[in-house]
Amino acid sequence: MAINLKKIDELFRSDAVELFCPYCGTKTYCLVNLTLCSNCESIISMTRSAVLKKDSLTVQSLEKINALTDLDYTSEENFESAISIYDELISSKGDIGYIYAKSLMLIKYSNYIISKINYEGHGFMEENYVYSQKSMNLVSNARLLFYKLISSAESNVKNNINSFNDAYFIFLAYIKLKKLKSAQYALNSLKKFKEDDNLNISYAELIFYINMADFSSAILLSEKLLNNGVIHLNILFYYAFAMFHINKFKQSNKVIGILQNYIKNESINNLKEDILIKSTLY
Repeated sequence: MAINLKKIDELFRSDAVELFCPYCGTKTYCLVNLTLCSNCESIISMTRSAVLKKDSLTVQSLEKINALTDLDYTSEENFESAISIYDELISSKGDIGYIYAKSLMLIKYSNYIISKINYEGHGFMEENYVYSQKSMNLVSNARLLFYKLISSAESNVKNNINSFNDAYFIFLAYIKLKKLKSAQYALNSLKKFKEDDNLNISYAELIFYINMADFSSAILLSEKLLNNGVIHLNILFYYAFAMFHINKFKQSNKVIGILQNYIKNESINNLKEDILIKSTLY
């Protein structure tokens, strides 16, 4: 079932609105006032101006975090400062969305540290050992935070506090931990909620298929959603990702070409590079 990429691109060019993630500060284009953050995949529904009107200090904090961790200009000191800001948000807001966003920040910090390793040196290369250890510690801390999130969210769901959103974060955390059996259980629990819009449940299913490496099912679900008017940038990304993994590089590259007009992040860049490399081998 083919999707009309030209029509989708035209829709975004003419009708897209820009929503602001209250957890990581990323701006994401969408066609309706509800989508998934293109960075942290949180459920978002407000523009920057709306979030600013509701909580200007949070907007300022998130935008400072993003400025500090811009990979073209960042440093270890900047990452540490960004993490401190997240600690303040977690303490003042008590929302597990900030725990999740901080966990992702720790992983991003770890990747930054790994990028500093010099593999061309000689000898024991003590400085590389320091980087390696720090990277592993950051990932370990991120994993601990995911488990903390799950514990807090399960308590909230049990007490019917912000239940659907917290149940969704439980699912995302298990996915990041690569605990796929637990993620499947969390997905089944998510399906028990009666939502007016099943986007979030369908999206969670898509993520699950991708992490199970069931790319055929991921493609079928993506095409079903996109052809039924459920058009979100993250769905397009996973569609391109699945196409890449079944060696349909041309189709995947076409989708990435459109996405690059609206998303600028490491995942897009990495997939684009993988397509270019792997397509030369086939």
